[in-house]
Amino acid sequence: MSLRFVILHHTGVASPHFDFMFEMEADAPLTTFRCPDWPPRLGDLWEELDEHRRAYLEYEGPVSGGRGEVRRMDAGSITHMVLASDPPTMGLALESEKGRILSISIANQHEAGVDSVTRWIVQNME
Repeated sequence: MSLRFVILHHTGVASPHFDFMFEMEADAPLTTFRCPDWPPRLGDLWEELDEHRRAYLEYEGPVSGGRGEVRRMDAGSITHMVLASDPPTMGLALESEKGRILSISIANQHEAGVDSVTRWIVQNME
């Protein structure tokens, strides 16, 4: 069984963005990043969010609580691996349902004095 990802364009909020959600393991909640652009660019900063419900793998429409709406931009299968532990660095290989293939590496960017936000920087893309 392959793991899945989805890219949602989140609009109707103060700062429209893309939500990149993916399975770290089958049937688990979705690891989620807020991304400024999609496709990503080198140097983009992604904000790690709380895990999201698996329903978002298929969902498009309004977000509860009047928090805008999401539109599905892409989806497919994902493979991920830990590339380094200090700083934490993750490799992501995405194969889109549309036939696109993208490999990305992201590294954790600790911000001094900021405990509540975890940011990752796009380091490499193929």
